[in-house]
Amino acid sequence: MKNLFLVILFTSFMSESFGQWNINAYRSDMAEIEIIDIDTLLMIGAKGQITRTTNGGNAWSTTVPFPSFQYSWFSDIHFPTKSVGYISGGSWFGLTNILIKTTDGGQTWDSLSSGTGAGNFINKIHFIDKDTGFMIMDDRQILKTVDGGITLSLVGSATSTRYSDFTFTDNRIGFFASVDRISSTESVYSILKTTDFAQTFTAVYIDTMSGVGGFNNRVISKIQFIDNNNGFAVGGNGMFMKTTDGGNTWSRSFLIPYNSLTSVHFVNPSTGYVNNAGGIYKTTDGGNTWGIQQVNPVATINRIAFVNDTLGFALSNNALYKTTNAGNFVSLEENNEELKVSIYPNPTNGSFSVEAKDSEIKYVRVFDVNGKEIMYSSTRFNIDISTYTNGMYMLEIATSKGITVKKIIKN
Repeated sequence: MKNLFLVILFTSFMSESFGQWNINAYRSDMAEIEIIDIDTLLMIGAKGQITRTTNGGNAWSTTVPFPSFQYSWFSDIHFPTKSVGYISGGSWFGLTNILIKTTDGGQTWDSLSSGTGAGNFINKIHFIDKDTGFMIMDDRQILKTVDGGITLSLVGSATSTRYSDFTFTDNRIGFFASVDRISSTESVYSILKTTDFAQTFTAVYIDTMSGVGGFNNRVISKIQFIDNNNGFAVGGNGMFMKTTDGGNTWSRSFLIPYNSLTSVHFVNPSTGYVNNAGGIYKTTDGGNTWGIQQVNPVATINRIAFVNDTLGFALSNNALYKTTNAGNFVSLEENNEELKVSIYPNPTNGSFSVEAKDSEIKYVRVFDVNGKEIMYSSTRFNIDISTYTNGMYMLEIATSKGITVKKIIKN
């Protein structure tokens, strides 16, 4: 809640023209976004709708490619090339799974739905090339196609294992996130690696968790590889995972306030983004530390995707957000609300005091200009930032009469 409040607070103190992430378009029920190039993007969601732009998000058009899909939904989208793309989903009535294909960058679509297998929906898809791809049906069964989706074959036999996400690297090595329930309160979460197109798997990460229930889980919801060596994953309880050796070993950390993370996007091995605490967090050191990004207006972000190092898009439940500067702060405005709070000395060489003349200080938080919290105190209000670099810092000061934000300069 503290981090969410900070996002709200910073939103009210920054002019909209300098916002990090601002609304690009209002769209409800969107589940995924796919970036083809700097101009062409597609969003998919409920009711068989496809929303597309060919000018970088300046204008969008929404179509329902098949009238019969009005009682269906789309769940995943993947373009292995700029021209060839696939969308998967299912039917509200459970009559058949949904798979459609485009060969002209999303202008027109053909239905490949055939009801192959007994599944009701295809929730995840990933294509290695324009013809060869894999799918997860009903969370449990792996499908494969080698002819561009014309025919689908089952890989292996159905088991109790559930698959929450999967991806393949450039060298055609695949990673599947799985869940095996041991009991009603205990589960095993794994990352399975395959080098033979899902014929066999090797577990490269295993996590047994007790006390599973509701939001208390460590389901791995998203895996991303930016090259053959560097991969990232996120999941329940604020879990962030990283590999630098091609997925053979994974390190793990947890982001406060331990929300379920559902999206991760790194643009290089150091710089990446996750959704957390009603907004977006950014790292520039490979996930060792994270800073809060402003989402204007504040919303729960579900998906994040970047076109390049600076141009990015993010989906909430009812809107698409856009940044053109990697989500960085451009300008900060000090809160002008008078709460009779004094900071001295200011500028400072490192040490300074915070006093409230007619109220009680509850806490003081110190942030750098990237929005990263560097210090917090609820007991002592003689602050020392002498170990940090010179420059401007922001103070969030909570008192018994309200909260204010002030600048402090270290020189």
